[in-house]
Amino acid sequence: MVPRSFASLALTILSLVGFLATASAQNPASASQTLSNGLGIAINVPDNSTDTLFLNFRLPSRGVGWAAFGIGSGMSDSLMFVVYPNTTNGLTVSPRTTTGHSMPEHDSDVTFILLPESGIVNGSFVVRGMCVGCRTWGGSNSIDTTSGNQPMIWAMGPAGSVESDDLNANINIHQQKGVFEIDMRTASGTPGVPSGGGPFAGKSTAIKVHAILALITFVILLPAGYALLRLLDKVLIHAGVQTLAFIFVTASIGLGIIASKNQGISPNINAPHQVIGLIAFVFMFLAVILGAVGHAIYRRTQQPWKFMISHRIFGPAAMGLGTANCISGFRFAGYTRPIIGFIVVVVVIWVAILALVLLKRRKQMRKTGPMNTPAAMNFREGQAQQQSGWYGQQPGVTPQGHGPAIPLQNYQQPGAPPMYK
Repeated sequence: MVPRSFASLALTILSLVGFLATASAQNPASASQTLSNGLGIAINVPDNSTDTLFLNFRLPSRGVGWAAFGIGSGMSDSLMFVVYPNTTNGLTVSPRTTTGHSMPEHDSDVTFILLPESGIVNGSFVVRGMCVGCRTWGGSNSIDTTSGNQPMIWAMGPAGSVESDDLNANINIHQQKGVFEIDMRTASGTPGVPSGGGPFAGKSTAIKVHAILALITFVILLPAGYALLRLLDKVLIHAGVQTLAFIFVTASIGLGIIASKNQGISPNINAPHQVIGLIAFVFMFLAVILGAVGHAIYRRTQQPWKFMISHRIFGPAAMGLGTANCISGFRFAGYTRPIIGFIVVVVVIWVAILALVLLKRRKQMRKTGPMNTPAAMNFREGQAQQQSGWYGQQPGVTPQGHGPAIPLQNYQQPGAPPMYK
């Protein structure tokens, strides 16, 4: 009796030889899909086989430890191809399955053969290969090669999490995942590794505009609004700039959600970047509303609103969360190169603003002097009244030779937020 492993190996070799002999066509049949995170996949269904597929898969490798694509609508019962660096600067492709939401395990019934031009190329995982035994798996699961909307999944794990030649290597839980569909009706025909239309596209226009609006908001508009208030005492201009920032954030959030839904990038809006972004949006909304209400109350009563402190809590919280989430967004997009430059720019901007605020406060303190503030003058007047025997007098009666009592004056600490004007 021939051992099962030997028979499987022999079948794989014969299949590979046969397919390579017929796969020299320049334009093999192909069904392809490209997502805005740079992921692209193309599938060829050979017309002279019933259990083989040719695959072309690419995904940016910056900030990514492993990547995976799969046939199915979710982890459970799908056939997944987990890709990670090996120990010789190449790639390991491990066909895996799972029956639940747990780490997929290698499926020895499926064989994946990497073909030339695979590897980590120009900052991307590039997988070009032939899969034997992958049209059906797990007894009852299969790919529908005639479907116009075959469900597919993808995922990626944190950078540096795995480097192994082992098909059973452990992988960390994914940091991003998504689902998409592919039209298989054009996939059947002449066998060969499909091109998928050449190099896969990068970020969509919606994603690019989403990122640009967020960066303008948290790097330019919000710091400028804070500086206008603290340095120039321009309350109404501060309100206008922060309102514009809120409009930009609203547009950015909307585009991000639309792109996530349309491109299958964490469409359930539960990735950390998405959740933090929504929290920052809510904080900004509350800050704008509380600021507007507080300003309206002051204009009507000439008295500060007692809840105005909430505006000064939610505003900075939104700025801090949103700025940190820009870094998360770079990682979410698999584009980590700008992170250091972004951090440097943000730190320089805020150090400059805070230094100018501190210098303004010190200048005001030197100009007024601690002994010339209204509080100090009130204190000296009280001392003079005590020495003149004012204490103990009947209410409303002042000693002869003295004018009426001087009321306590409002004292605003230099550099404190200005009253609404």
